[in-house]
Formats: sequence, structure tokens, C-alpha cells
Amino acid sequence: MSSFRSLGKDIIAYGVMSGISKSVNLVLLPVLTRQFSTSEYGIIDVISILTSLLSLIIALSLESAVMRFWFESKKKDELSKLISSSLIFVLGTGILIIFLIYLFSGTISVLLLDSSENWIYVFLGACSALFMALKNIPLVALRMQRRIIGYNSVNLIQSLLYVGLALLLIFKFQQGLISVFIALAISHAIAFIIGLLMNRRLIKAEFSLSFLKPSLKYSLPMFPAVFVTWLNQQADRFLLLLFLGLGAVGIFGASAKIVMIIALLVTIFRQAWTPLSINALDKEETERNQFYEKVFKLYFIGMFTIGIIIVLFSRPLLDLLVPVEYHTGYVIIPWLIGAMVLHGSASITNLGTVISKKTGANSIAAWTGAFTNICLGLLLIPKFGIAGAAIGSFIAELFFTLILWKKSIQLTSVYFSIPTFIIVVLLYINLSLVILYYPQLMNIIS
Repeated sequence: MSSFRSLGKDIIAYGVMSGISKSVNLVLLPVLTRQFSTSEYGIIDVISILTSLLSLIIALSLESAVMRFWFESKKKDELSKLISSSLIFVLGTGILIIFLIYLFSGTISVLLLDSSENWIYVFLGACSALFMALKNIPLVALRMQRRIIGYNSVNLIQSLLYVGLALLLIFKFQQGLISVFIALAISHAIAFIIGLLMNRRLIKAEFSLSFLKPSLKYSLPMFPAVFVTWLNQQADRFLLLLFLGLGAVGIFGASAKIVMIIALLVTIFRQAWTPLSINALDKEETERNQFYEKVFKLYFIGMFTIGIIIVLFSRPLLDLLVPVEYHTGYVIIPWLIGAMVLHGSASITNLGTVISKKTGANSIAAWTGAFTNICLGLLLIPKFGIAGAAIGSFIAELFFTLILWKKSIQLTSVYFSIPTFIIVVLLYINLSLVILYYPQLMNIIS
């Protein structure tokens, strides 16, 4: 019971400040959708996706390695070498990638944004990616120390700076679309510096190859799965860009912001859950597995229940937050909420790979999900538009979750209740369809 109490306390602690942080970010949605066209908002969404990709490539999942080896590095000097070596490696990799992006920014801009004149957006996105990748390592250190207030303070400061700078540059200095990307880069840079200062006792200007090697050995087999998971989440945008253009990406991206509500809850859960799940590895096997299984059930029942409530209020929320030209995006919300809940469950269903340290198994699940998503997108987007992209994402995450669950069972003695999972998912799908198409159903009945 102490583990559940710790999980509950951490969820509440992460939740309060994370809620404020995400709410601050949501303030920009009605501003940006009214200030810029759907195509311009599509540029913001595409650069955001590019930034997240570059951040993954720069970091190479080293923050996960820091988390995994944290409790094995008992001494302060060992933790210092673990964190500092990872930071130096990420910094070097990031500088190299930014240089390459600068050289090819015009070409990338033509491919993604239909014009070489938008190259500066690509370059600023790469700068943001470096600071995001660097920031994640001191943030992981704060999480593993359970310095929850410090962790959330860094994220809150970044959100406030981002929104404040963006609004200042747009309205005071009339800088237009570039304001968003300048604000993002500066806010992440400052948040990284604050994260360093909060961990100054654990961070030194020293590099140890003996600590970096096992970290890379752990993280590199994981990276293909991380990358393809990213691809699975973002493939819908690229396919929409291919078939329907930047305007459709803008509508999709704006409507997807409603999903931030469930994304926030999933993030809070994962922030609280991951350190506790790693710590539970030292428990007796039966006790550990029972703890994991109970959390699995509670997660799915709780998240999908909240998901249905969000779906119920999604139309009025969308009407309130964005102009009318974005309102057609309501059809994607139930599917993206479901996909987000399924994706978030990976922190539970991948416990078999964490326990066994065979992280390469994650790649099988991730590649299957991504392949499914792309194939379904190619089939469904031409027929159903943006709704087709969202349905493809949901089904892909479903495949990803089931395969990861199966791999965990094969690698360890951890068991998750598949009947509970199936019943909850089917109930969610059916209730969402009823809510989504209720007006049409009433017309048919009458």
C-alpha cells in the first residue's frame, strides 16, 4: 500500500504545477489561430514536429539511461559522472546537428514548408531541439531525486517564458510568425540553465567514457523504438501534408490541442510512475508483479473514463477556443485521445523490457505500430480526410500496446489483464462513436 500512496502523492504533486504549465501553453491556441491562417498554423505544427524529432536524435534516449542507472550509481561522484558525461555528449551531438541543419535548411524548408524563404523557422526549430534535449537530463535528475517542485518549476518557467515572449513579439514588436520560434528557443535555453543550477552539486565539467559506454549501450538499442514511436505519433501530420497541404495540418494541429487535457494527465502519471516502477524492481517478484498489474488496471479504467468526458465536451471547447474554420477538426478528438492513452500505457507495458534490460524488444512493437499507421493513413486519408489520419493513429497505438504487452510476458513473469483492457477499449470506442455522431443518429431516428 505504501507504493500506491507514494504514487498518489506524486501524481497530485506533479499534477498541480503541470496543470498550470499546460494551461499556460493552451492560452496561445486562441491567439495563434486568430492571428494566423490555417496554413501558417500548419507551419507552426510542422516545425514543432521537426523540433521534437531533432531533439530525439540529439539526445539518443540518454535521459532514459540516466534514469535506469540512477540507483546503480550509489555514490555522488558516480552520479556526477553519469549525468555530466551524458550532457557533454548531447551538447556535442547537438552542435553538429544544428550545423548540418543550417547547411540544408533551405532544402528542408522547400520540402516541408513549400518555400526556401522559411529556412529560418527550420534553423530556430533545430536550436530549440538542442536545448530541449539538454534540458531533459537535469529534469530526469530532479525526478529521480523526487524533487517534484523543482521539476515542475522548470517546466512552468519554460511555459510562462514561451507564452510571454511569443505574445510580446507578436503584439508589441509585430514580428509575425517568427515570434513563435524565437520564443520557443529562448524559453528552452533558459529552462535548461535553471535545470543545471538546480543540479549544480551533481554536474561537473568532466567526461567519463566508462560511464557513457554503458549508458549508450542501454539507450542506443532503445532509440529505434523511440524514433519509430515518434514516427507513429507524427505520421498523420506528414501524410496530411502530402495529401491535403499545410491548411489541413493546421486544422488537425489546432484540434489536437484539445487532447492536451488527457496528454497532461498521462504525462503526470508517467512522471510519478516511472521512478516508482524502477524502484519497485528491488521488491519481491510476486509483490512487484501484483503492484504492476493493479496500476495497469487503474490506469486504463481511469484514463478512458476521463477520455469519454473530454469527448463529451470537445465540440463546445473547440467552438470556444478556435475560429470557425478550425471547427471541422472535432472528428479527430476521440481517436487522438484514445491513441494518447494507449501510448502513455507503454510506461507500464514495457516493464518486461526494463526488467530484462532487453530494450531492443520495444522496436518490434514500435515498428509494427508505425507501419500500421502509415498504411492506414495512405488508405484512409484520401477517403475520410483528417478523420482518417486520427483513426489510423488510434489503431496503430492499439497494435503497439498489444505487442509490447505480449513481449513483456515473454521476457518476464509480469502479467497484465487482457480482458480488462479489451472491455475498456471497446466501451470507449462505442461511447465515443455515439457522442461523435449523436446529431446524425437523432436525425435518422426522427
